[in-house]
Amino acid sequence: KNYEWMNGGVGNIAYTFKITKATNEWIVKPSIEGWVYGDDPNEVVYEALFNSVSVMYRLKGTDKTSKEVPTNAGTYEVIVSTLSNPNISGVISETLEFTIEKINPTYQLPTNVTAVYGTLLKDVVIETESAGTWVFVDELTTVGDVGINVFKVNFVPSDVENYNIMEEEINITVLKADIAYTAPLVVDNLVYNNTNQALITEGSVDEFIIEYKVDDDSWQTDLPTGLDAKEYTIYYRI
Repeated sequence: KNYEWMNGGVGNIAYTFKITKATNEWIVKPSIEGWVYGDDPNEVVYEALFNSVSVMYRLKGTDKTSKEVPTNAGTYEVIVSTLSNPNISGVISETLEFTIEKINPTYQLPTNVTAVYGTLLKDVVIETESAGTWVFVDELTTVGDVGINVFKVNFVPSDVENYNIMEEEINITVLKADIAYTAPLVVDNLVYNNTNQALITEGSVDEFIIEYKVDDDSWQTDLPTGLDAKEYTIYYRI
């Protein structure tokens, strides 16, 4: 009414402006604490300015990711990333490492373990448990001299992925071994011939010596002989 547009203008005004994309940032930087196998898992702690976030897990050294929280023991990585958004500039991401620790198994230490002298440890029988087996550390060693001897053993759990192998010491009672030998035999049908004749065949035994004596003579390793036609009493010992 009281004014007019200069230079013949009209009564419309246009403004041009731009809404700039927002920049996301961590308000609380992602973090996670590991836990022990069988315990409740710890949650990833994070907070983004624009809180649309993806949380993915993978076994360290592999590429396959999953939304599922791992449960088996091992070292893992969790990738925490903001989601792509046309109104937000870029994506921010953090890769965190954490470990689910193995636990010690439950078992009973073997008792009343016996073996015969000369037996290798790998051949000693130890009662097997349902949760695992016992293995000698030096299984190619013999059980040692007669008596009670101490040896190191490993308890190997059935589930070695989640349970630790445990080293223990056990007592083995070593028993005397029976000697394996071939006894000397009497030579039959000897007839006097005016020469010394072997009265028996030679016996044999590994790692030992057989000694002989005739009647009340002294012990010797040579086979006993006789000259005269008579009865002889022959003894042998190992």
